[in-house]
Amino acid sequence: SAEDYDYYLYQKKKKGSFGSKSFRRDEVTQVSHIGSEVSAGGDVTLLSGSDQLYQAAKLESGGDLTLASGGAITFDGVKDLKQESHEKSKSSFTWQSAKGKGTTDETLRQSQLIAQGDIVIKAVEGLNIDVKHIDQKTVSQSIDAMVKADPNLVWLNEMEQRGDVDWRRVKE
Repeated sequence: SAEDYDYYLYQKKKKGSFGSKSFRRDEVTQVSHIGSEVSAGGDVTLLSGSDQLYQAAKLESGGDLTLASGGAITFDGVKDLKQESHEKSKSSFTWQSAKGKGTTDETLRQSQLIAQGDIVIKAVEGLNIDVKHIDQKTVSQSIDAMVKADPNLVWLNEMEQRGDVDWRRVKE
């Protein structure tokens, strides 16, 4: 996946009469991942002799969706980030005040596999799939929470039934 990076900075210093000063700073950083998209009205087959890696990909088929690999297939979760900080201060000869606050929000994004027909995933060396780490919940509960938040992740429920998946928990 590629990263879309946005940055905003506003900063203002002001000096007033009798030694008064004011300062304000607002800073926002946002990083969003942009995954590859493959879409077709009919069947989609992605075939390779070695490993396949998907990061925030969207694979959509009007028919069956087949992923076949001579190696492993990895669905890496990627984290979108939004970080904000805000500061203000005022002062004069006799008084001073300051305020500040900030937030950081990370959101795990997983690939979306959407098919009107069947989703078939064949990997000689198995699957590696990142899922959200939600407290001490089981993989099954984590998958249910992810699917509830984004119905296009319903394919994870089918992968849970397989015995060749290495579930990797990622903290958000």
